[in-house]
Amino acid sequence: MDKEIKDYILKLSGKASLLQEMENDKEYNLKVNGEITEMTEKSNNDGSYNIVYKFEPKIIEIEGEGGEIIKTKDIRKRSQKLRGMIYYFWQDYGADSHLSADEFYNRFMDKLMVNLSGVIEFLHSIKDN
Repeated sequence: MDKEIKDYILKLSGKASLLQEMENDKEYNLKVNGEITEMTEKSNNDGSYNIVYKFEPKIIEIEGEGGEIIKTKDIRKRSQKLRGMIYYFWQDYGADSHLSADEFYNRFMDKLMVNLSGVIEFLHSIKDN
């Protein structure tokens, strides 16, 4: 017997570091960029189940009632930000290369490590200018 899916649920998880204060009892609109980090099946104990997706934000934009934007700070570690940038680069330039995002990331990191001395030299040349 096939299990019946009753509902698909998005569970929001995470936090944002605010650069200014917010007000209680005021409505805000959120624009969130993030990713699904987990999917689970939850039984309803009646033969059906729900699919629950855990969503973790990366970048959050908050708009107040008057249209003012409340700034947030990206609190991810630099390594997470780098991986995200490599993923966006893969979407723009590498997706047609028949490499998966993980394969593209691994090749990028291999090339970066092999050429790290050149990157360091480049950074020193910028610092001196």
